[in-house]
Amino acid sequence: MPAVNDYVLEVQKIFREKEMHVDVDISGNTMQKKIRSGQLQQYNFIFVVGAQEKESRTVNIRNRDDQSTQAKGELIPLDVALEKLSALRDKREVLNAI
Repeated sequence: MPAVNDYVLEVQKIFREKEMHVDVDISGNTMQKKIRSGQLQQYNFIFVVGAQEKESRTVNIRNRDDQSTQAKGELIPLDVALEKLSALRDKREVLNAI
């Protein structure tokens, strides 16, 4: 969705400033295909960002190891997501649940 690409790139910039690796897919593929591609590439976390997330400045996070997060779940405010992932990175735990 080209309308939200600016928000996607903003989220990428925010997380990269905190020294986190972030890839984005702003191709013309459907959202389902983008999500499936991320799953096949075995990303630990997939942020699903669309128009609803842009309006509320939130993200929808899917965790590779938690099947309950594979459907659309709760929207997490961007600053809370950043805080939780930073804490997870700093703890260096084996379990990657946020």
